Amino acid sequence: MNKLIIAALLPLLAGPALAAQMTKQQCLQCHGPFEALIAKGIAVEADPRPVNPHTFIPHTKTGGMDQIWECTMCHTPHAMPPKKDPNREKATVEACYQCHHQYNFQRCDSCHGGSGQK
Repeated sequence: MNKLIIAALLPLLAGPALAAQMTKQQCLQCHGPFEALIAKGIAVEADPRPVNPHTFIPHTKTGGMDQIWECTMCHTPHAMPPKKDPNREKATVEACYQCHHQYNFQRCDSCHGGSGQK
């Protein structure tokens, strides 16, 4: 338990420089648990409709926390302590398009068949 407290407090003590090095475990101390992110009505613009990207991570039903991306893949870390900033950069689904190169959220095999190719 002490390690969790230290991990949560370290960015507060270190300031903005360490915010960029946040891990998903540290982010989820305040923004989690991950299941709560899935349950929220988050909607990011995507084709063909807005999506909650958290519902797609991990892509397998058997994936655990080791299968979940680092939050910084999609989110820009905020300063610690957080500042109220209405113009703060919003998260996007751009990282998803590394694989979903047709800019949609179709399964890979819908275009590539069962070949396993991307």
